[in-house]
Amino acid sequence: MKPGDAIPWHFHKATSYVILAHGKLTEEHLVGSNQCASEEFTGGAAFVEGPGQVHSVKNTGSNVAVIWWATVFPQSDGIVEFAPGFKAGGVYPVPAPNCN
Repeated sequence: MKPGDAIPWHFHKATSYVILAHGKLTEEHLVGSNQCASEEFTGGAAFVEGPGQVHSVKNTGSNVAVIWWATVFPQSDGIVEFAPGFKAGGVYPVPAPNCN
């Protein structure tokens, strides 16, 4: 992800395992009705996203962020295109919440 790039609000149907190889990310999570919390990760961090956890991710650093992740999803669910150069499977977009 380039600096400023974002993965819009979405969820995964299965557990996702994420490694931030290098860079800096901020992840926002929906924690209640229109309530969000955020976490910041730096290169070398690893974290887990639970099934159904609605969240978004943004590169808040000044360098490219490289993410490796694994999740399980049915092939029939297809691939989501976020931008011409960024496509992913196992990602289910949702409308952005109005976080307080």
